[in-house]
Amino acid sequence: MWDTWHKQSSIHLIAIGSVVGLMKKVFQDAKEPLYGRLTREIDLSPLPIEAIYQIATDLGFQSPTDILTLYGIFGGMPRYYEIIESMGLGGSTIRQILHQALFSPFAPFRNEMRDIILSEFGGTAHTYLAILEAIATGKTRRSEIAGPAGLPATSLSKYLRELSDLFDLIEREVPITEQSWKTKKSRYKIRDPFITFWMRFIYRQLSIYESGNFPYFLNRLNTCVAEFMGFAFENITRELLLKLNLHNRAPFYFHRIGRWWDRQSEIDLVALNSETRQTLFVECKWTSTPVGTDVLQTLKHRAQNLPTANAFYLITSKSGFTDTLKNLRDPHLYLWDPNDIATFLKK
Repeated sequence: MWDTWHKQSSIHLIAIGSVVGLMKKVFQDAKEPLYGRLTREIDLSPLPIEAIYQIATDLGFQSPTDILTLYGIFGGMPRYYEIIESMGLGGSTIRQILHQALFSPFAPFRNEMRDIILSEFGGTAHTYLAILEAIATGKTRRSEIAGPAGLPATSLSKYLRELSDLFDLIEREVPITEQSWKTKKSRYKIRDPFITFWMRFIYRQLSIYESGNFPYFLNRLNTCVAEFMGFAFENITRELLLKLNLHNRAPFYFHRIGRWWDRQSEIDLVALNSETRQTLFVECKWTSTPVGTDVLQTLKHRAQNLPTANAFYLITSKSGFTDTLKNLRDPHLYLWDPNDIATFLKK
């Protein structure tokens, strides 16, 4: 009936769902009755960092470092910030938020990941969870993932493809200088930061978590958050650079941005303009001490692996920079701390 009359009717049928795998299956699987009947698909992405910065400010958070940490852990999902507000945790420390929202008997986030995973995977969750745990804990190459997942490397492709294409939970990365369709130098990462956090610090100790032994996690919380933000800060810097590039406010306009690595070393981010041959080399440091000239020298040394006509350098640092580094008068060097990032996000 719909196929016959929908063009003559004024009815618009809108299907909305948060279970990504199910929505794709319903409309994209040739075996399903609604296959081929989709007029338009809208993929709602998480809110961008500038929107979350404004939300966090409205909730009473003032420290740029705290707001970046919030975003680093919870990402751009509005629901999480709504829960933080409903619990009266606006303006609280990161430790207080995680304690009340994740590490307490009636914490609203306590079953969040379990519910998401069961709704997506159902009874086949074990293998997918093993893969996600491996990626979250730093085993990002195929050869590293297969062992913890209990799979031969030849059987891994199916699960990686489903996690990427069907469930939108992971993405494949290749060095910025490589062609994705051509190279085998690939790594995988989880798209959602809160899933990464949960898999990294809770799932691997799930029996302790489910027993209610929350002091076990709280005693390690500061170290866990600092360790996690070391990775998350790179994603934040990348998103900020993309935002600035869109408005022609980056150090120069670039065409591509991504990580780079070879067998000996790696660079957090590299941004390239293939026409002008300008290259921006980026190092992201979430440490408790100011960054010094040694970090810049290491970055420059690694950058020699990527010949460029015009090199620029950017270091982002949670704890700022030493006077020696700040006093370098190099027009090709950019130093950003959380206050600088906050300034960019307010504009």
